[in-house]
Formats: sequence, C-alpha cells, structure tokens
Amino acid sequence: MRESNLSPAFITVPKGAVVETSYELHNPGLVQIKVEDQPLFAFMRDLRERAEPLDGGLPLAARA
Repeated sequence: MRESNLSPAFITVPKGAVVETSYELHNPGLVQIKVEDQPLFAFMRDLRERAEPLDGGLPLAARA
C-alpha cells in the first residue's frame, strides 16, 4: 500500500524487486518498506511468506 490519495492504493511488488525495511522481522502488522526508493507499507506476514533474503541470509520465517 502507499500512503497517498493516488489510486490504486494497493500495488503488487514485482517479482525480483528488492524490498527494504528497518523493522524487526518478527513484528506483526503493517510495516513501512521501500521498493525502488518509493515508500510503501506491507504486512510483515506477507513479507515472511513471500520474500526471500538477500546474500544467503536466514529465511524470514526462521528469524521470527
């Protein structure tokens, strides 16, 4: 989701996109992320279930 009055408010992050966040990965709920320098919001559960870590890090689910 983006914090804006522009539509659509919900977007799909493209496969292969790099998603950045400074939030703890075990926190539940909506967190702020960045995709291609665009600030967005995502549910942490979606990130844990659908994202893969970069540089061979631990899977998000394993960090919870």
